[in-house]
Amino acid sequence: MLLAVPSVGAQRLAPALPEFRTAALQSSVGGLPAGTPALFPRAPDYRWEGFGIGAGITGILGAGLVYAFCTDSDSGRHGSCVFPVLEGAVAGGVIGGVIGGFIGATIPKAPADSTTQR
Repeated sequence: MLLAVPSVGAQRLAPALPEFRTAALQSSVGGLPAGTPALFPRAPDYRWEGFGIGAGITGILGAGLVYAFCTDSDSGRHGSCVFPVLEGAVAGGVIGGVIGGFIGATIPKAPADSTTQR
C-alpha cells in the first residue's frame, strides 16, 4: 500500500485552462460594441492618402513617358505599345506610391472630434 501512494498522486487532473470571457456588451456604434478595436484602425497621418495620390500621378506620368518613347520613330519598336505602357504605369505607380506614402507619413492628422458621429 505504501508503494502505491506516490503513483496515485500522479493521477491527479491538471488544472483547467484559462477561459477567455468577453466584457459585457455596451452601447454599440456602427455595429461594433464600444471599446472594440477596429480591424483596420485609422492611421494617425496621411500615409495612405499620400500613397494613392503619388501612385496615381506618377503612374500616369510613367505611362505617358513610355508611350512617348514607344511611338517615337527612332525607337525601333514595331508593334503594339500596350505592354510597355502598362509596365511604365506600374513602375511609376510603385515608385510614386512609396514616395507619396513616406511624405504623407510625415504629416499628422488632427485628432478626431469625439462629439461628431459617423
